[in-house]
Amino acid sequence: MQKIELKPLTQTDVEAIQNWPPYPAAVQELDYALRAGGWLDQFPENETTHRYAAWQNNALVGFTLLTHIADGTSEFYIALHPHHIGHGLGRLLTERTLQLGFAEFGLAMIYLKVREWHQRAIALYTNIGFKVVGRFTEIICDQSVRFIRMEFINPDLAR
Repeated sequence: MQKIELKPLTQTDVEAIQNWPPYPAAVQELDYALRAGGWLDQFPENETTHRYAAWQNNALVGFTLLTHIADGTSEFYIALHPHHIGHGLGRLLTERTLQLGFAEFGLAMIYLKVREWHQRAIALYTNIGFKVVGRFTEIICDQSVRFIRMEFINPDLAR
């Protein structure tokens, strides 16, 4: 099993992430999230947003966000270093972040949005236990993008 450590994201981590190489062509559309003006600028650390750096063998391999923590719900974001896509880290980081959200913040539900074309991510989230609850369109980088909304209910509350 791979060992991953989640730590609070630092400004040094943010600068390193914004200098990661571009994403591969298959997921190039997601690269904006890593850059200046992307997720880390859109969602600064504060009382309703918690950001985590994912470390493996002393290397920054990804990050996750739980944002808009209010009323027992939060939105989840994840990004991996381009060289670490497809190695099982997405599952590990998602599961660890869900655990943090439920245990540390007492969340009842965590939701996410995933692009309709991103079947690999949809399959991963479904396998973890997220349920599809809707579809919508949003403008991202001046482009109309179709999303699927997925939710994961705190298993301690689902009993």
